[in-house]
Amino acid sequence: MKGRKPKPAEVKLAAGNPGKRPVETVVVAGRSVPRMPDGMPARAKTVWKTLVADLSASGVLDKSDWPLLEVAAITIARMREARAVVEREGMFIEGQRGPTKHPAYMIERECAAEVRQLLEHLGVGPTGRARLGLAKKVKKSMTSEMNDKVGERGLRVVGGGRS
Repeated sequence: MKGRKPKPAEVKLAAGNPGKRPVETVVVAGRSVPRMPDGMPARAKTVWKTLVADLSASGVLDKSDWPLLEVAAITIARMREARAVVEREGMFIEGQRGPTKHPAYMIERECAAEVRQLLEHLGVGPTGRARLGLAKKVKKSMTSEMNDKVGERGLRVVGGGRS
């Protein structure tokens, strides 16, 4: 899809619907926790449980998200398995023309790229949270920012300047 990704309905409504166009909110299967599919590997089950626990608290999880979660869980598990092989056998192996990258290293990289894309769709990470409207920027006062950076060492706000 070319161009900017469309904003989710939740983000438009939170912003007060600036375009004033009708906003259709579509909840496919209901906001609840999807059931874990049968036949998942043990490592993927562990990842599934962690993902569902973390994402259900944010309120963006839908019952129909199970295929996306399944692929993410299996891919994360596969990435971890490939990483374990690389740690055990090393990043390079002896090939026909000398040392070459271990195939497990390439699998780990491919899985990591796929996981990054999948999790962005689920609102994981700063970009995904911002796109789904889950990241709320907290504006601090200049005094509190200075205290955070410098520490409260008898500093005080002096009148004058912009407030």
